[in-house]
Amino acid sequence: NLKKHGGISGAESFFMGVRSLGVGTNYPSYSDYILSGVPVTGVNAEIDQGLLYTAFTAVTNQRPVDNISYGRELYAGRLGVGRLEGTHVIFTGMYVNDDPTSISSTSLDATLTPRQNTAFGVDISVNLFDNILSLQGEADVSVLTRDTRDPELETDVIPAALANIVQPRVSSQVDYVYSAKLVFNNPESGTRASAGYKMVGPGYASLGVPYLRTDIQGFEVLVDQFLFNYAVQIGGFAKQYHDNLINWKSSTTTMTNLGVTLGLNIPDLPYLRVSYMPTTQKNDDTVALRQLNTDLNV
Repeated sequence: NLKKHGGISGAESFFMGVRSLGVGTNYPSYSDYILSGVPVTGVNAEIDQGLLYTAFTAVTNQRPVDNISYGRELYAGRLGVGRLEGTHVIFTGMYVNDDPTSISSTSLDATLTPRQNTAFGVDISVNLFDNILSLQGEADVSVLTRDTRDPELETDVIPAALANIVQPRVSSQVDYVYSAKLVFNNPESGTRASAGYKMVGPGYASLGVPYLRTDIQGFEVLVDQFLFNYAVQIGGFAKQYHDNLINWKSSTTTMTNLGVTLGLNIPDLPYLRVSYMPTTQKNDDTVALRQLNTDLNV
């Protein structure tokens, strides 16, 4: 509105759209499944101008240390239409590569291998009814090569154009992840609710999110209701996830987490919050010694 009525210049409007700009060691956060939280020494920029959203990150993700780690470079970018917190369609890409000549390795540890990772995905969000209702979804694919010194993979299954990008080898693995979420937030009634579903394939791996939990599928539901001008909060949630998505383990483990919460935030009185959150974890193993059935009440 200020720009429309001449209150700010075009240059000022541009810099107001710069969400982040860093030179040195940065911790970019693009996606929970592609790039989040790892250090990148170089440059990081994120610009949100309303109609066009762009981001770019490079270059050093890991320094070379003999017998410990290879030198690793990371390049990532995002390009989309719309605002990050509003309605948008954003495409994300990342390329990570270890330099096999960056260290002298005499280690017998077979896990110390030069790796390569290519990941790309799309993030979609649609906000409706003055942001009261939001539909969110994300789908990503990642190709990880565990040892770039391995022979190239000869296959007709992968299109030639894609093979030139990901450079598959016999130690390469590919998998995908998708998630969807519905969010309802009505400040007038004091109601907040959300329902989400996600699946992370057992072979999915991203060097930009090294500690991501994989081989998991399930849902989450959350409801919060505020009363008496937000002085009282009543809420509850339910979560259930299971693994063994391709039946490659001896059993499937299911975790269920429930919870109810009561919060009191009365002016001039201490804040009070009471919650009850039972958790169960069990598997369907047919061998008695490997069976799991755990209940935790907090």
